[in-house]
Amino acid sequence: MQVRNVLGKETKLPLLPKRARYYQSVMDMDMLQKGQSYDQLSPLVLVFVCAFDLFNEGRYVYTFKSRCLENLDLELGNDVTTMFLNANGVAGAVTPQMVNFLEYVRTQVPNDAYTHELEAEVARLKQDKEVRRKYMVLQAELRDTQIIAFEAGEAQGHAAGLAEGEVNKFVAMVERKMKRKNMTCEEAMDDLDSTPEERQAYYDYLAKHQQE
Repeated sequence: MQVRNVLGKETKLPLLPKRARYYQSVMDMDMLQKGQSYDQLSPLVLVFVCAFDLFNEGRYVYTFKSRCLENLDLELGNDVTTMFLNANGVAGAVTPQMVNFLEYVRTQVPNDAYTHELEAEVARLKQDKEVRRKYMVLQAELRDTQIIAFEAGEAQGHAAGLAEGEVNKFVAMVERKMKRKNMTCEEAMDDLDSTPEERQAYYDYLAKHQQE
């Protein structure tokens, strides 16, 4: 779920397409164990539910697959599909259920049996301590994946450490934004224009306190 269209600090372009690329790499690494062949990778579908129109074409759904630029009928066939659902969409061949769901995302008002059920489930999960614990574990796993990327030379460099007081202050700022604006931690850090050092410190903090 993406509540706002965060732009890159330098490029001023939407960060979500590159976030999709990152999430794909995380899932692929988790899916394929050491010694397994690539043909054991399962099909992957990434779905982003957006409260905004990322591509400004008014579509309910934008679906992407890798295709040859010289022949758009030729698909790469890597079994990866990325979909962006637009809560403000008005065009495209989608089911009435999809229209109702996106209207619910936009208005937060249930309008059919499914969205009523969905709202009840969201309310339940918000009170579920086990769900919160699993979310913390997921953040720790994302942090571990980042460390692997650093070690493999796939990142620009490892984040330098911050003083404990700076870490605590930054964590408080992130969690305050998450609570007040209903953001994920990634969206909150984007909103704060966080440095790589601050992001790494946040993931380290989550991993440390999840183990305590």
